[in-house]
Amino acid sequence: MVASGILLSILAHEAAHAWTAAKLGHRATLIRLHGGGGEAIWETDSYTRKDDGLITIAGPLAKLCLGLSCLVLYYLLLPDPTASFTPVPDRPWYSPPPSSPPAIFRALHWIAILNLVLTFVNLLPGLPLDGGHLFRHFLEVRIGPRRALFGPG
Repeated sequence: MVASGILLSILAHEAAHAWTAAKLGHRATLIRLHGGGGEAIWETDSYTRKDDGLITIAGPLAKLCLGLSCLVLYYLLLPDPTASFTPVPDRPWYSPPPSSPPAIFRALHWIAILNLVLTFVNLLPGLPLDGGHLFRHFLEVRIGPRRALFGPG
């Protein structure tokens, strides 16, 4: 269940890249998922650094929103394990045995935590991560496009 949730979150991440590219007037042609994550491919006639930056940051933002949404749902929908417990006055030391949440809630929690962790991992300044892409754009402005390729590598 968690694996399929992570696969769907990778798809949502890449779909956010493609959707942003389409909204900015580019043609999103392919979303490819593979063992290393995924990639959204788009074609364009006019390339601007601003458009590329917006398209790049859309994926981590989608993953962050998805992780936070799953975390909120987990805490809102998780049943209270002590709600059905009625203490007995004769035995005040008695407590119910610990219970674990149902599997769907554990999966939702894992998906939330993994999405939040992967958001920050994806923003690390190394290629081919989105953070490396953004770092390269940052360096291009300061040291030029040729030398900037060696920075985030």
